Amino acid sequence: MDGLVRYAHSAWVQHDLKTLAAIGTTIGTSSHLLYWMHGLRAPHSAQIFWFHVAAFCLITALSAFSHGLANGIMAASAICWSYLAGVFASMAIYRIWFHRLSRFPGPLASKVSKMHAVWRARHLNAHNDAVAWHDKYGDFVRTGTSTIFHVFFDPVSDNPVPRTDGPHGLLSRGGSEGHGR
Repeated sequence: MDGLVRYAHSAWVQHDLKTLAAIGTTIGTSSHLLYWMHGLRAPHSAQIFWFHVAAFCLITALSAFSHGLANGIMAASAICWSYLAGVFASMAIYRIWFHRLSRFPGPLASKVSKMHAVWRARHLNAHNDAVAWHDKYGDFVRTGTSTIFHVFFDPVSDNPVPRTDGPHGLLSRGGSEGHGR
């Protein structure tokens, strides 16, 4: 560990942007693997956002102080953007191949981000997309990072009834406090 710290310090002193970017990517990937993928972080999203803003500002200020304004901004940008690239690349790889719902078929963009659903709903015809996905992928379709869309037949009317179950749906294994929402 001491050797890694010395190597990072020498990259900082020598202003080696490639090494600083590699360090940022490694920290981003590690933060996803060790922190982000273990539990729900949505209730703390504002604090997480402001922590990142503060950390990026601190890195920029330290870089500008030690390397000059232009070189400092370049070094801070290399670290910060590669950190974000590492986090999001690690998230995408995990959600596509290693997530517990990765075996369910569905659009690739839906597996990576919930923003795909927002983009698809901009024309207010998400129900048509759901029917098309049902026809293309089958009865169970992964429509979000942690959301499964499935169709079951109503025994009374013998009609297909679409249903979406997310983290707090009836099919989830969460506690009873999530079922009343």
